[in-house]
Amino acid sequence: MAYSSNFRTTMEAGADYVLTFITITFGDGSQIKIVNNNEDINGFTGTAFEVQKPTQPDSGVPTSNIVISNIGTQLSQTITSSTNLEGTKVKFEHALLSSPTTIEWSIELNLTNITVSANSISGRLSFTDVYNKPVLTQYYDQWTAPGLL
Repeated sequence: MAYSSNFRTTMEAGADYVLTFITITFGDGSQIKIVNNNEDINGFTGTAFEVQKPTQPDSGVPTSNIVISNIGTQLSQTITSSTNLEGTKVKFEHALLSSPTTIEWSIELNLTNITVSANSISGRLSFTDVYNKPVLTQYYDQWTAPGLL
């Protein structure tokens, strides 16, 4: 998903602030919605978070870390009451502060190694590893697919 020309023009001029909306969806369907702002916006809780720059390992997929600070009781209770942390997904969305309902960019990553402390939540972000999955062993030749050849 590419940024719109209006978004790029506004950001190049430094005329607006970029909001990053994060939706964390756990394996049991429960969700946490946060935004990097001092106030709540569109049902997302305003809080601080930090995402590190991804690393590029020699093999496998790039990984990154996320730390969500100053969590309230609602966020920590959602995580501790979640029955299934397997398959946790994190969706990042960008929008301008002047038009927070217009999503300009989004991406979804896997969240693993989730750690909850008294004042933060942290975890490891990564893409699904499609490079190391087994490949199809079916060959197409005149006997298995006579209509193709």
